[in-house]
Amino acid sequence: MERADLVVDTDLASWFSYCLQNFSYRQLFLTKDRRLGFTLRGVKPGDVVCVFDGAPTPHVLRRVSQADNALERWRFVGDAYVHDLMNCEADAMDIESRDVVLV
Repeated sequence: MERADLVVDTDLASWFSYCLQNFSYRQLFLTKDRRLGFTLRGVKPGDVVCVFDGAPTPHVLRRVSQADNALERWRFVGDAYVHDLMNCEADAMDIESRDVVLV
């Protein structure tokens, strides 16, 4: 068995600890396309990941009940990190574009 000496980078360890503390206010999720992401706590099954034109990050939206023949209405849940959808990566994908009404 080989022995590996442990090197401790206290700056990196401090940064990682700081990130974990901030992550405690976030919730992990997995999309239907098996993309891993995280957003504010409270995301629910059926919520939708939305990439607004020009936005650097995706966002999570929740459909709001609507009357017949009305436009689809959505509630903003929060910003999100979604692997492979950050920094305009969605632009290269063939994704349906449509208007949304936020309430």
